[in-house]
Amino acid sequence: MSVSTWFPAFTLVIGVGLGMFADFLKDQRLLKREEKARKEGRRDAVALRRIEFQRATLLELLDAVAKLARMTGSAHHQDRMSFFATGDWKKNRLTEEVNEGFRHAQVWVGSLYIRVHDTTIRQLSEEMKTACTEVALATSETDQFDAVRRMSATLDRLDARVGEVLRGLDTGEDELLAD
Repeated sequence: MSVSTWFPAFTLVIGVGLGMFADFLKDQRLLKREEKARKEGRRDAVALRRIEFQRATLLELLDAVAKLARMTGSAHHQDRMSFFATGDWKKNRLTEEVNEGFRHAQVWVGSLYIRVHDTTIRQLSEEMKTACTEVALATSETDQFDAVRRMSATLDRLDARVGEVLRGLDTGEDELLAD
């Protein structure tokens, strides 16, 4: 057999083999890229779900804290009206509506702030609950006014911090969606 007969067949087999090997390598690179893209997509989806959960929790926390502040204000008002009527501090009990509303708001705030990632918001929420409790349990008008001032100042700081965190979540979401 002459070289002119077998050489073209040999080079054809080598060419087909090398082509198949090149296709195999290309397919492997493609599979790795697709796997990486799937992982990134799952990671981004998880991050977006977490952002949305935090956003919803923070907005609901603001509602709960506002209700707690309203119920605390109602308790403060009832205590003052009772004091003006009787001259004795904490002579009368809170109405069932205010008492139950206060209890519900305390539980609501507590169930929400534990879900928040931001440490400062958790601390401020706890301070808010404590100040509200101090308003409700104050043994004198002066103590109650001091607790109301602490509650109000804490509420302002909490609102400001929640706003900062919400803006940060928006920025993080924008960055994820821009990719």
